[in-house]
Amino acid sequence: MMGLSIGHFVVLVIVIALFLYPWSKIFQKAGYSGWLCLLFLVPLVNLATLWWFALARWPLEGGAKAS
Repeated sequence: MMGLSIGHFVVLVIVIALFLYPWSKIFQKAGYSGWLCLLFLVPLVNLATLWWFALARWPLEGGAKAS
């Protein structure tokens, strides 16, 4: 039986962390919880989250309209 070794698992965890960490910082800077980045691990939910985030009014905008 061919399976993933411990080395493969470690690399996978590192790649996922390198992907999620910047997204958590972006969510935090926009005024949302950084834990929302975990939604990017769920297929199809990640696309809905991206669209919601792109089109939502960010809490830190403070009502200012973009020109």
